Amino acid sequence: MNFRLSLHAQARIAERNVPTDWLQLVLECPQQKLVGDYGRDIHQSVFLRDGKPWLLRVIIEDNLVLTVMLTSKVSKYGGCHEG
Repeated sequence: MNFRLSLHAQARIAERNVPTDWLQLVLECPQQKLVGDYGRDIHQSVFLRDGKPWLLRVIIEDNLVLTVMLTSKVSKYGGCHEG
């Protein structure tokens, strides 16, 4: 599926220095898929940066990426650390 990025998502990606390959992996093959508020899809995966786990959460409505979060608070959002 092709995803479009909202202006807000584009700004968050730039602000948080989200690697393009991480975003692509989360969109195409997330470690977890959840249902969020208003029936929105949440795709999330854990990645290692400088030896520390980081959770990348992507909120999607239809095929539009609404926002992107990159956080070290993996357990807060139910992310599973593989590795």
